[in-house]
Amino acid sequence: MLLRTSTRAFPALRCATRPCVSSSIATGAPLAARDFHLESKDIPKFLNEAGVSLPSSVKVESSSSTTPAEGVALLISADRDPQLTWPNDEGKGKFFGPSILSATVSSLSSLDSTYFGRGGLGLLNFRRQNPEAIAHATLRSSTSTLPSSTLDSLVHGLGSEARTVIQELWKVFDTHEGLWFTFILSPSSSGLSLLNSYLEFDDFSIRRQPILQPYHTSRPRDPNTARAEDGGLFYVKLSQISSPTPLTSSRKEPEGNVGCFGYGAGNAMATMDGLNIAGGRPANFLDGGGGANRTNAKLAVETLNRDEAVKAIFVNTFGRITRTDIVAQGIINAAKEDKITKPIVVRMKGTGSEDAKKTLEESGLEFAFHDDFTAAAAHAVRAANQGHL
Repeated sequence: MLLRTSTRAFPALRCATRPCVSSSIATGAPLAARDFHLESKDIPKFLNEAGVSLPSSVKVESSSSTTPAEGVALLISADRDPQLTWPNDEGKGKFFGPSILSATVSSLSSLDSTYFGRGGLGLLNFRRQNPEAIAHATLRSSTSTLPSSTLDSLVHGLGSEARTVIQELWKVFDTHEGLWFTFILSPSSSGLSLLNSYLEFDDFSIRRQPILQPYHTSRPRDPNTARAEDGGLFYVKLSQISSPTPLTSSRKEPEGNVGCFGYGAGNAMATMDGLNIAGGRPANFLDGGGGANRTNAKLAVETLNRDEAVKAIFVNTFGRITRTDIVAQGIINAAKEDKITKPIVVRMKGTGSEDAKKTLEESGLEFAFHDDFTAAAAHAVRAANQGHL
């Protein structure tokens, strides 16, 4: 048995979450598991079920293989940009809330890379580069009817049909807990076409949204992701970028090779950040959820082990309510029952950490144990690259 340890003092966390998270998620591989969006073929049916009332001259296209030369591209999002003030609040405070962005399709064509189809990032990037060319409306969630002046600014001259479409889709977004809606409104010979629609919802709201449940249960799920989700884990596999629409960049990022796991979303995100700082790439986000036990700790390690891209496993647990000795037992159970040969680096601090270390040491298995976060992350990256502890 070999237990490798590091016992330096726990350092202050060296990065704010947002910049480091952007390196592991926003500018790296997209989320492949917990992203729930409607298939384009289902959107006309869904809008009808949602009671969307559109003019007869508006045609909802179930798919589109080309980008129109004319029209307006729009993004309705649960905005995470804090540099906004409450509407009519005279700049007294900042908030996080929904917003709508729009720009002409012709202006977006000047972008070298456009992530329009997946999450509307083309519009977000374009806003940063050309803020004067973007119409931007900041909203309260309680705003059911958009002001006429807001709609006028968003349609870029397309007229009343476009105003109605935006109003109706905002109602759907607000009522059914949308996250990202992107679409194009393009003039046609018969009126107006709704194209390239991408409707993404908060999958944690599914139980509150009966209208979404049939679409959610019928979606294809990766078997490993399905087992993790069904076992109560919050698991997001980070995979290579694909090209879901003609307006999506073909840029690819290398897959991460360190499978990581912790309890609490903040801890799990900080674990990913630590791997990035150490020069590695996390393969996933994995939060054990609301309370550590042997079962979910075992399932977490098994989930990471089943991912062929993972070359080393990094468990990072800070115990307060969480008992790290219980987590350690779950790790051991997984390693023994699944005969895991991938290197496992364990960093534990807090409640039960001394017992956890002893439990791992007496298991007869090989682990690298640290109570220092920085050293543990660096060790996990090194183990993934070298294939051993």
